[in-house]
Amino acid sequence: MMTLGYDYILSKRSKIYFAYNKIDNSFSGGVGSSYYYIAGPAANNGGGTNGGLAQGTDVTTISVGMQHSF
Repeated sequence: MMTLGYDYILSKRSKIYFAYNKIDNSFSGGVGSSYYYIAGPAANNGGGTNGGLAQGTDVTTISVGMQHSF
């Protein structure tokens, strides 16, 4: 898993952010993993492996947002 992120401060209480996330579910020798970003208790999602992905499928997400503290 790899994550890259960047924050840009707009003011004393506000910032914008960007994040890039990648999970490499390598598939070699007939064996691969199927980890995914899943919200909820680990007991219900198989520890992040019940995402409906075929083994060896890579997952990429991009996040963009703004945070303001009151």
